[in-house]
Amino acid sequence: MATTVETELDTFSITQQPILSNASPTTSIPAWMTLPTGTEQNDLASANVATTTTLPKGRSIIVIAQLSSVNLITSFTNGLLTVALPAIAADLALKSSLQVWPISVYNLTSGTCLLVAGAVADVLGPRSICLAGCLFLGCFMLASGLSRTGIELIMFRAMQGVASALVVPSSISIVSTSVENGNLGTSGLRALG
Repeated sequence: MATTVETELDTFSITQQPILSNASPTTSIPAWMTLPTGTEQNDLASANVATTTTLPKGRSIIVIAQLSSVNLITSFTNGLLTVALPAIAADLALKSSLQVWPISVYNLTSGTCLLVAGAVADVLGPRSICLAGCLFLGCFMLASGLSRTGIELIMFRAMQGVASALVVPSSISIVSTSVENGNLGTSGLRALG
């Protein structure tokens, strides 16, 4: 079936061709539009599977403990800031309109950067992103404790949220790929929250 379309510039014809992979060999369908056959799907699936080895049980426990302790420390600093915020606001002369920001900005930046950080961890590798996130998290926690003004505290807490966003998806990736499936792997994912 052919349709002719005329415009002011030129005339061209559109032919409708089936897009299914069982089309006749005389039709010219680009290779990227055809569906892979069963053997091609198996070849693609085996090429995409990464050959990862699981860690021994003792080392798996150490990895899970380290990654979950980072989450514990992050939660601890959030709780500590929530409880101590009135005293901190008085010491730093933080305006009452800005008192909610040191707590809220962490959640805002962490949630905003979470998907991007997961994509970056997929590209660059979860181990390197997790190590960088832990380093940045430690630096910004220390900087938050040493801040001299309320605005510095808010900015360091925002950067702490970005660092936390680097750590969370990469730690889940490390546990899900490096720890053996079963009770230990399930417990590891539970410990990460």
